[in-house]
Amino acid sequence: MARKRQSVFDVRASDARRTGARGASFAPDLYWWIVSGSREAREAKPPFDEHPFHEIICAVEGEGVVEIGRTRHDAGPGNVFIVNPGEKHRDYPRGDASFGVQYLAFACAKRWRATVSRATGRDVFPTRIDGARAALVELFDALQHELAASSAFYERVISAHLDAFLFKALRSLGADGADGAAKVAPRVAELVGRLLERMPPGRVSVDEMAEHCFLSRSYFTKVFKKETGESPARFVLRRRVAEAEKLLARTDDTVGAIAHRLGFEDEFYFSKVFKRLVGVSPSRFRNTK
Repeated sequence: MARKRQSVFDVRASDARRTGARGASFAPDLYWWIVSGSREAREAKPPFDEHPFHEIICAVEGEGVVEIGRTRHDAGPGNVFIVNPGEKHRDYPRGDASFGVQYLAFACAKRWRATVSRATGRDVFPTRIDGARAALVELFDALQHELAASSAFYERVISAHLDAFLFKALRSLGADGADGAAKVAPRVAELVGRLLERMPPGRVSVDEMAEHCFLSRSYFTKVFKKETGESPARFVLRRRVAEAEKLLARTDDTVGAIAHRLGFEDEFYFSKVFKRLVGVSPSRFRNTK
């Protein structure tokens, strides 16, 4: 069996400290970049690998197979895959073809799942990223330059380049022309719903919802209304009233206490809103249950 030829660049020995970036950032630390030579066809399949960090697998020549978890992907030049921590994976040539890949292994800041969730609605990176080839070429060029030069702060520059690639990869998912931003944050109502589940009722502003979905306030409002048929403010109001219905039916709390708990400014306003949306006052609603 032919041996794999590879060049390994390892920066794990760096003493540079990660400085938790503010805002949206994965703050990745590069572990290694492996450039693999072509592996000949008919080689034995390697065992599955599994590790507690992320890895990018990029096919650069030939034809092969990338298995991640229980999913098998055919791979050719330009196909990009992201392996999440704990996912079993392996890759190998397909049929009579040879296969060459590059690997990037890195660790993200602890809150990476929340950052991915805001952009995709999932708490892991999607496995296959088919629209990020140009960004990956840029990343490889930048890595080659920085690792060869080893100039001051090169570890941080590498981290910035890798961080930018990860966001470009997420942005490439379904992006298509002018409407790409809407597809970057699919199912905004679902993302907002998850945000509301973690926050006290009535304490989330439209600006906070837009930021959570990585959209401007005006564009978020437009996308949200197109997706749900109502404004974000009304959506939140209906959820608060729905929660009020549950509390009125299941607890002995006073109407005033429920209004306060759900963030309404006073009992009178709460009753007015409740009657407008439900059709009856809170007291009458409770008496019918």
